[in-house]
Amino acid sequence: MRSSVSILRRRVQTSALVALVGLIVVACESGSSRSLPAPTAPISTAPTSVSAPDLAGTWVGSETVTWDPTDGGGGCSGPVTVTFAHSGSTVTATLPQVPGCVNEPLRFEGTLTGNVLRGNIVFPAYTWPTFGQASEDHVTMAAMNVSWDLRR
Repeated sequence: MRSSVSILRRRVQTSALVALVGLIVVACESGSSRSLPAPTAPISTAPTSVSAPDLAGTWVGSETVTWDPTDGGGGCSGPVTVTFAHSGSTVTATLPQVPGCVNEPLRFEGTLTGNVLRGNIVFPAYTWPTFGQASEDHVTMAAMNVSWDLRR
């Protein structure tokens, strides 16, 4: 059986809660009604896209190899002429050998989205992820320990 003190305490708590809710409702209704100004133009949060340059054609520059310190360190570089094929977002190229540095031609297969070049250097037994950037007159790419800096 409940004591009369606990019943009284519960009634006081309930009355206080009802009074508080009533005050909140009255305060909300009696506030001034201000409306926010309408926006003058829609706000766009869509990212702006960078149009992809056309890489098709001949590019000249350098190919640089940096050897891992466990392989003796050092490196080499030399001039290269690269011809890219570009259709839609697909980009391919044969990257020529550099005598005394890169002993065989390398094949690039990838995509160009905006100015970002992604793909792989493809060998018969494995591939190297390759990343780079491109503009109308400059391409840079890197894969593992090999990089290319090319211009039109």
